[in-house]
Amino acid sequence: MASILCDCSDESMQKSETRSHVATASANSPVSPRALQAHNLTKRFGKHKVLDGLELSINSGEFVAIMGPSGSGKTTLLRILSGLDKPSSGTVNAPHRTERAFVFQDYNLLESLTAMRNATLTARFSGRRCSKAQVKTIFNSLGLRGFESYLPNQLSGGQQQRVAVARALLANAPFIFADEPTGALDDQTADVVLKHLKTATQSGSTVVMVTHSQRAAAYADRVIDLAKEPLATPGSKNS
Repeated sequence: MASILCDCSDESMQKSETRSHVATASANSPVSPRALQAHNLTKRFGKHKVLDGLELSINSGEFVAIMGPSGSGKTTLLRILSGLDKPSSGTVNAPHRTERAFVFQDYNLLESLTAMRNATLTARFSGRRCSKAQVKTIFNSLGLRGFESYLPNQLSGGQQQRVAVARALLANAPFIFADEPTGALDDQTADVVLKHLKTATQSGSTVVMVTHSQRAAAYADRVIDLAKEPLATPGSKNS
C-alpha cells in the first residue's frame, strides 16, 4: 500500500470505514475527549420496539462490548451510536463521519479496489495520513502479507474481514464501531485483532464492538448485555 493518504470513507456508499489505532498507527490520530451519550433512546421497526428508553454513556478511550441474543438490538444500537441510523425517539451525540471508522459484519469492501486500496480508503476520505510502514505493519500482523494486490473476490471470507479490520486500524479516527469483527476468524487471528482494538483505546480512541463471543468480550473494559440490561446504564463492568 504505498505511502498513501488514508481517508475515512464516507457512509453514503455504505462502504465501511473502520479505524482502530495500532501501536504504530496512532501518531496522527485525532482523538476526541467527549463521551458518547444516549438518552431515553427508543427504536421501533413498525410495531416492534427494539430499544426502549435506553440510557448509556461511553467514556472517551473506553472499549465497550455489546452482547445479547439475535434480535436484542445490538447492531441497531451500534448504528445509532455511530450516526448511521437515527432513533425513533431520544437523543445521541453521534460522531461526525470524519471522526468514525467501521468494521461492518459483511465487510463492505469495494470490489474494484485491491486489498491495499480498500484498507486505506477510510483514512483517505478523512484526510488523515498513514505511512507505508504502518500499512505494512498492519497487513503483516493480520496475516495479509502478499495479498496487498488481491481483489476482494480473490480473498476468502476471513481474509476480507481482516482487510476490513485493517481499514479501521489505519483510519486513525477517534471512534471505532465494530460489528462482529472476529466472526470469520480463528482464535489466534481474532486475538491479534482484539489486541489492536485494545491498543487503539490506549491511544485515546473509543471502541464500541458488537460480539457474540465471550472470548472477544473479555478484551473490553465493559460489557453491556442487552438480554440482561434492556435499559443499559453507565456503570459497573459486566465482564
